Amino acid sequence: MDETYVKILGKWHYLYRGVDLDGQVLDCWLAPARDLPAAEAFFRRTIASAGCVPEHVVTDKATFYPSAIRTWAPDAKHTATGFYNRVISTNRCERNHGYLKSRLRAMRGLKSVDCARRLLPALDAMQLIEHGFVAASCTRMQHTGGRSYVRARTFAGIVNSLGQNM
Repeated sequence: MDETYVKILGKWHYLYRGVDLDGQVLDCWLAPARDLPAAEAFFRRTIASAGCVPEHVVTDKATFYPSAIRTWAPDAKHTATGFYNRVISTNRCERNHGYLKSRLRAMRGLKSVDCARRLLPALDAMQLIEHGFVAASCTRMQHTGGRSYVRARTFAGIVNSLGQNM
């Protein structure tokens, strides 16, 4: 789990993102602040959408993460690490941020919070399709993942129906 900065109309916002062991994006959540209430809201939402509590959570060294993890995943092992720690790091999530940032850079930023709240989850869902976590033909499968997985299944269904109509 990690957060990244996103500039919307000249103001910084924080995009919290959770990535599983395979690199699959579980959920993303945009918040105006990088603090305990935002982290707890993200954990609560991600755990509810994924349907399971994590066993191990890797974060950066932000001071509010241990409290949020104790509240929402009390039995989870927590590893707080710096970005450049080679043994265990938030590198998987940081690499995932790179995918998102490369898409946003080409768009030259975001113009409204409403647009960001719609676009950022859609980019995560598209990433799941591009990386093969969701295929266009699997729209009837039960979901095992977070909100991003459900969005990717929805997009896959749209892609599949467009392919049948052409």
